[in-house]
Amino acid sequence: MLVSGLESEGPEAVRRNLIAEIRRAFAVEVVLMVELAEREARATVIAAEPPEAERKGSIALDELSAVSDLVDGRLVPLQLTGEGSLQLGRLLADIKACSSLLVPMRSRDMPGHVLVLLSGAEREFGPEEVELAGAFAAAAAAGLDQLRLAEEHAGRTARQVELVRAGRIVNESLDLTRVLVRICVEAAGFLAGDCACVWLGDGVEGIRLEALYGFPPELVGTRLRPGEGLAGRVAASGEGMFTNDYAELTRSPVGFSDIEGELGVPMHWDGELRGVLAVGNRQAHQPLTHEQLELLEGFADLAAAACRNASAHAGLAHQARTDSLTGCVNHAALHDALGRELARCERTGHDLSLVLLDLDGFKAVNEEHGHLVGDEVLRRVGHALRATMRPYDTVARYGGDEFAVLAYGVDEAAAGEVAHRSLGSVGRAVDALEERSGEVGATAGVAEWRPGETPTELIARADRALLYGKQRDGRGTAVYASAIPEAFRAGRFERRRRQDEAAGASE
Repeated sequence: MLVSGLESEGPEAVRRNLIAEIRRAFAVEVVLMVELAEREARATVIAAEPPEAERKGSIALDELSAVSDLVDGRLVPLQLTGEGSLQLGRLLADIKACSSLLVPMRSRDMPGHVLVLLSGAEREFGPEEVELAGAFAAAAAAGLDQLRLAEEHAGRTARQVELVRAGRIVNESLDLTRVLVRICVEAAGFLAGDCACVWLGDGVEGIRLEALYGFPPELVGTRLRPGEGLAGRVAASGEGMFTNDYAELTRSPVGFSDIEGELGVPMHWDGELRGVLAVGNRQAHQPLTHEQLELLEGFADLAAAACRNASAHAGLAHQARTDSLTGCVNHAALHDALGRELARCERTGHDLSLVLLDLDGFKAVNEEHGHLVGDEVLRRVGHALRATMRPYDTVARYGGDEFAVLAYGVDEAAAGEVAHRSLGSVGRAVDALEERSGEVGATAGVAEWRPGETPTELIARADRALLYGKQRDGRGTAVYASAIPEAFRAGRFERRRRQDEAAGASE
């Protein structure tokens, strides 16, 4: 009977078949299976025969003194008569039970369930009946344990499959920002969490929130010191941990006060701790467990591999668009940025200006001191320009000894101020170099984008202003494209300048 239930319908079938057999064998009015929640100190009827006798809801163990005795360690059957039995019948099945038999179902030496036989007549259960009831209870407990183990194994297998699937998904992209967001979503998904976040940093300088799921987006950028909050503790120790009472943390960060429980694990790649992955619950679900922590640790290993790959790809992409000598973006990257920004300006109507700078006297440096000194001049100029500009402006080495600054949201007048600051920073950077020949400075041409203008046309106007400054205004000046006479033609001077650049500039 029990085997058929185990093989077919699972725990419910086992319970239903068991109590039906017991009711027939003992000829009692009601048989109940009661589940004990020792931590909550409550009892719940999970099966009844007849089914209509099943009481909904749980009962405090304080009201069930006989059941409490079993919880307290009495692992032998218990008979009740008189008022004790009557009270038990009223509380569990709302019937008049003159006699009762309680039989613990032993599981790991603890009575996790109790069989309750309720009789409307006064009777004494004989030794053979008690022994038979115990045998029923032992068989049922073994069957339920077997089912529980099978369900746990199936659950672990399903979680491992989910872990592999989640790991595959987070490794599908090489964009680091997208990878971090996917890590949060997948971690919360397979652990049934309400929220998740990825912090990057280490246990010395602290960590910064880089990606999240289930939190307000304005929390991105939040910083934690080592030891602050659960994630800060993980970063400081380098070990995974969890809590089911997040409020007990004495240094919990602002914005996370509604978290009930949280798991946190370190993320390592390239042999170093790089961040922390955390998954939290806002409501009192099932308590977090060591098994869940181990699952998150396994996922963090897969997530860290995805982060490492994305970081390496980002590094290669950065190298591909960066001039290795000066640290500025290169010619191709400037054209890409210019194309994107002009398209955006067409949509939004925002201002955009281009400043082209050409070094004065650079050919003499190469001729007198050689290309190594020339390279150092270019390196210093690139650093000075990047230090002078706003973080979101684009500074490029346009070619040879020529640089470009793409200034966002500024008109020609404001871009002229940018040019003057740039000329000053270039002059100071070169003046600090001992090996130089004569005066090395720079001249700048400034052009504001006009609606409908192409990148090539904008560059041509800025270049024309630069050449005008070289030829007419004197070197070391910043010339506005709008101020150049229409009659000016770069012509012969432009060709000579390009020839000098090709002969003397360091690439």
